[in-house]
Amino acid sequence: FGGTGLEILSPGDLIPGKTYLVRVYGWNGGEGTFSICHKFYGRPSNDDCSNPVQLQVGSTCNFISRNTFNATLDDTYSDCSGVGDDDVWFTFTAPSTQVEINVTQTLFTGTAFFTFNPVIELYGNCNPASFINCVNTAPANGTSLETMNLTGLTPGQTYYIRVYHAGNGSGNVGFNICVVNSFCNPLVGPAKIISPITGDVLSNGSVQLGVTGHSGSLVWEYSTDGISFVPDPSLTTDVATFIPKTTNDTKYYFRAKVTDGLCAPKYSDTVSINVRCHSPISFTSLADGTYTSNVNLSDLDRTSTFDPLGGAYQDFRKDTAHLCLGGTRSNIGRLKLTINSSVNSYQRMVWVDLNRNGSFGDAGETLHSGSPLAAATATINLLFPTSIEEGVYPMRIAIYSGAFGNGNPDNPCATNLSIPFGEIEEYTIRIYRNPTVNAGEDIPVCVPSVQLNARYPGPSHSGTWTIRTGTGLTGEGLIANPHDTNSVVSNLKPGINSFIWTVTGPCGTYSDTVDVTFFHLTANAGTDQVVCTTSVFLNATPPNQGTGFWTVASGSGYFNSSQSETTLVTDLSIGVNQYIWNVTGGNCPDATDTVAIELKENPTTADAGSNQNACGKTFTTLSANTPIVGTGKWTVISGSGTFTNDKDPNTTVSNLGLGLNSFRWTISNSPCPPSFDDVNVLRFNPVIANAGTDQTICQD
Repeated sequence: FGGTGLEILSPGDLIPGKTYLVRVYGWNGGEGTFSICHKFYGRPSNDDCSNPVQLQVGSTCNFISRNTFNATLDDTYSDCSGVGDDDVWFTFTAPSTQVEINVTQTLFTGTAFFTFNPVIELYGNCNPASFINCVNTAPANGTSLETMNLTGLTPGQTYYIRVYHAGNGSGNVGFNICVVNSFCNPLVGPAKIISPITGDVLSNGSVQLGVTGHSGSLVWEYSTDGISFVPDPSLTTDVATFIPKTTNDTKYYFRAKVTDGLCAPKYSDTVSINVRCHSPISFTSLADGTYTSNVNLSDLDRTSTFDPLGGAYQDFRKDTAHLCLGGTRSNIGRLKLTINSSVNSYQRMVWVDLNRNGSFGDAGETLHSGSPLAAATATINLLFPTSIEEGVYPMRIAIYSGAFGNGNPDNPCATNLSIPFGEIEEYTIRIYRNPTVNAGEDIPVCVPSVQLNARYPGPSHSGTWTIRTGTGLTGEGLIANPHDTNSVVSNLKPGINSFIWTVTGPCGTYSDTVDVTFFHLTANAGTDQVVCTTSVFLNATPPNQGTGFWTVASGSGYFNSSQSETTLVTDLSIGVNQYIWNVTGGNCPDATDTVAIELKENPTTADAGSNQNACGKTFTTLSANTPIVGTGKWTVISGSGTFTNDKDPNTTVSNLGLGLNSFRWTISNSPCPPSFDDVNVLRFNPVIANAGTDQTICQD
């Protein structure tokens, strides 16, 4: 078919119940695969003039598609061209003196080969027939478009259009048809939802619609599927209020329809709003004039009147109550609810959408369901679950007359509840969890840095680390990130470094402290000593942190008090004794230092030998004892003398002085006290006898 690969066969006058065979073969012997389908067309509804299809006259051509398949022959009318055995009928109302009718086949291949050759006939009346005009030029002009230009029409008069295929039967395809008048151009501007601006509303709440810049008359239409629109004859103004009534979550679509005379209507763009079913108010007329006049919860204090647009729902979700719950505070929010009248007994209901799924009807979401109360103001305690998390929660408040209700008012959707008097209002609650402030456990460290470990204060609070000062505290530390719960602190000083974790938020300011004890252990066992006694006092430095104690590293010793840095140690061994001063604390590695105490023996007791006389000589040999411990040495105490070897206990001493010469033998073993002994050597010359001169005497 014209090179498209599509062949359409539309046989007419088939006999119902009879079987027909379809033969298919390739052109010129060609082979290949193909698809085939069939469709049965019943008799067109507009086959007769008595039931024509109404056409709207527009400023542009808005085609509608029809066909003449199975249309029957009507002998009442003479064919102006071709064979009118498949005619169908249309009608329109003339908006002015001139219009243009266009008909074209639904499939046009761009060639002069047509399967539907349209013929257009115009009648002022079809019964009896009142023929006006006819056109059939499409085959001659090489297109599938047939156009009839009409003038001299009577505005407001109904005209009839007869369309059929010029050839025998219905042709192979359908056709498109439109009626155009360039003067038919109604104007309409963009539509909008003036309120609410949130994009949703409860049923029985008011929706204010608006449109600008239109001509002619206007009516608002609504739809729940965006396809089939229903006009609301009560809404005919530029700004109109629509009050939806539904028991199901529904999306409503709105558009403004503008008509100008007899021309086809023009529509604005479509706007939409989600309508929620959760209103137990069955209609919006508050017959006793009662409404919620004030809602007070924490920092929320909202005063209002009834909905000026006539709805039974008001959207105050932009108004937020901020509540601090938990911790040192209770989980109760105190709601003060006021209505404008105490004449009638009204029930108060409060729901909070705790799981934030939009239903308000889940378990535990009814926070108040009291008895009807004939009072203007009621104080209601809203008990929130202890597990409620921080965040934003929708709250719904309802008042309704207890004298007219039935069903279950605890169900916020209340599809079975009929309450003629009442009102719904919705608000927002912002829940904050009162923070549990914890700076973490005190921390002992062995190095000058530490990672802190405060408790996270929650998303709505912020924490800050600062250094705490005071008696017994170092007041030192470099905090890497003051707002990090796990900040690293460096430059700690030995001792207690204390830090404050301060949490600030909507619920106030709270703080806690943590102490970081830096155990910088040092040990000083004191100066090494050399002693000559078997006991000695040690002299370690007292530890600045931790505790100290002595242990024996080598040698021997008994500590009178092992934890005293100046303890007396006894039972030393001869030689070097080593003692360790251990300092411990904070699970840190011990600090140690070692002191050496060397025990020296006392020197051998000195014995200088016996005193001697040196008669007639100037030297002598001394006879002291030989030292077992220490070394000996001779010194002159008095007199004179020269030692051949002053370290030889048996040395010779010469140059003795005449008279008494004293010599000392000293045995030393430093640092012990020396031992000494003295010996005296008396030097004298021998006496020479002189009897005088010999004499001779005479006897008398």
